[in-house]
Amino acid sequence: WNYNNALGTPLFGNMLSAVFYPLKIFLYLFPAFISYELYVMFRLWFGGFFAYLLGRKFGLARAGSAFASAGFAFSGYFQLFINENYLNADLLLPLFILLALYLAQSKSKWWVLALSFSIFALFNSGHPEAIFYNWLFLMLSFLGFSLRLEKPERFSAYFRFICANVIAVFISLPLILTFLEFWVRGYHFHLPGAGLYHYSISEFLALFSPWFFGPSSPGSAFFRKPELTGQLPSLFFDYSKTSLPWLIPSLGLLFLPLMILSFMELKKLSGFYLLWLLWIIIFLGLSFGLPGFQFLGLVFPFSLSGNFKHPIPGMILATAILSALMLEKVLA
Repeated sequence: WNYNNALGTPLFGNMLSAVFYPLKIFLYLFPAFISYELYVMFRLWFGGFFAYLLGRKFGLARAGSAFASAGFAFSGYFQLFINENYLNADLLLPLFILLALYLAQSKSKWWVLALSFSIFALFNSGHPEAIFYNWLFLMLSFLGFSLRLEKPERFSAYFRFICANVIAVFISLPLILTFLEFWVRGYHFHLPGAGLYHYSISEFLALFSPWFFGPSSPGSAFFRKPELTGQLPSLFFDYSKTSLPWLIPSLGLLFLPLMILSFMELKKLSGFYLLWLLWIIIFLGLSFGLPGFQFLGLVFPFSLSGNFKHPIPGMILATAILSALMLEKVLA
């Protein structure tokens, strides 16, 4: 029980504690001085692995899927926020998009249960805003998947998807309710529309290639190296000093032109790709405060967020997959 938060809040029975987040197994099994760093680093490989499988499910070749995987897991956003708890939710994104696609295509109850437990992991990842935006991206993606189905199959898929979400909410209730109680009691600290913050559009490319720009300038959001320090580098290696973080994000210079190319292929893209492009447009405008989009920050439920970086992982996954798709078309 943490008596310092509001009027007190439980640690175990609380989604903010992320006790049931699956990768927390590192914290429970390994010595404390190494477990946190294994946990932080493995999240990136976890997200990259399922991004690869998602690419394969979308019909990409192995090389294209690896390209998409690298673009997602080693994007500038994840490198910068490598120590933040909202990456718990963000790096699950390819997993439950993949499971939702399987659920849309199969009537097996096992895909319903698999998606239920992945959403349960999302709900208990520890950061409400990241949970909301990733869940919203899942809803949009499933809507796109369902557009490829015949009408009877579509309603059957909707039913399975709703069941998966209801099961996930139900088994998460003991943790969600304590969070809601804490949030309502502390509501006056985070009023709707208060503290709206938009990033500079000049930093957009840095989401994909942050080290291309050299050292950070004071106050910049993204122009700086990841900071992972502690016991693990002295035992194994310092992740931030290897060639990997420098090599992979430089691929951002390829991802963005390829993503722009996808807008020229609109008539040839499937419905869910079009919805992903719509997500990119809307939340690019919202996150960076572009003209015509700023009012969205005052519309419920977006008004509950004072910081609009949390839709960006969905933008990165969509960009990585679309870019890999365009790369294969160019090479063909």
